[in-house]
Amino acid sequence: MYPGTYAAATPDKVAAVMTGTGETLTYSDLELRSVQLAHVLHEAGLRPGDVIIAVGGRGISDTEALAVVLAGLHPGQRVPVTAITSEGGKVTVQVILGQLPGS
Repeated sequence: MYPGTYAAATPDKVAAVMTGTGETLTYSDLELRSVQLAHVLHEAGLRPGDVIIAVGGRGISDTEALAVVLAGLHPGQRVPVTAITSEGGKVTVQVILGQLPGS
């Protein structure tokens, strides 16, 4: 099940607890962070069909791994994102995670 599915079904359920700080993130929080990341990746030139293989230097093998990485990201943070493009090339872009209007 994708994180967005959990966000729709159980938006207030705790999805992650940050090691060290104890900060909790709900499935709704993770969904918001994934939307924020998708927005800045599109602005950086990544497109549908490109496959993200690393965020912040951490490998991404599936949606659960992505959710773990997203849990540690915050608006304003600069993050390298590496992807395999739909044409087969490898690209790393530097993005700054933004704040969505109204959030």
